[in-house]
Amino acid sequence: MLLDEDHIKEKVNKSGNANSNDRIYLKYTVNEITYKVILNGQQSSGKYSLIEMEFPAEKENEIPLHKHTKENIIIYVIEGTFLIKSANKNINAIPGTVIKLEKNKEHSYKKLELIKESC
Repeated sequence: MLLDEDHIKEKVNKSGNANSNDRIYLKYTVNEITYKVILNGQQSSGKYSLIEMEFPAEKENEIPLHKHTKENIIIYVIEGTFLIKSANKNINAIPGTVIKLEKNKEHSYKKLELIKESC
């Protein structure tokens, strides 16, 4: 599924209040994954965009195979464990992992479920 302005469900600002001095971000949820557009391509003269993605906690979820035709992608994992597929490679990503994906290359992201060990 391609994301566009029709999928935007709400606008939120950085502090969570309606102060007009705060920057307003577009925020939307698709398939339980929340996207917050911090900077879009238009704001950077087409050079890049910055999007925060929040996956549901303790549940597997995946962004299916897709590609970006306008920009390279840099992924920085803050929290959780992910399987990132790109160019016939499987990359296990943990917090602190940084990955660069080239434009026009298909890729997908899958958040892996937290497996709790039993005693």
